[in-house]
Amino acid sequence: MPGRRKGRLIATPAGRGTLRRARELEAMGFLHIAIQQPLELNWQSAIKLLP
Repeated sequence: MPGRRKGRLIATPAGRGTLRRARELEAMGFLHIAIQQPLELNWQSAIKLLP
């Protein structure tokens, strides 16, 4: 949700997880991109995250 500072609208991060988690999500995203062409998925795949 955006916040305000000195009359300006500023963006705040949606999730404030750890840097480790951010790196894990980035690696998962890279893997997802990397397998699209070899598996001929035509960008019609998704990754579902479960709690």
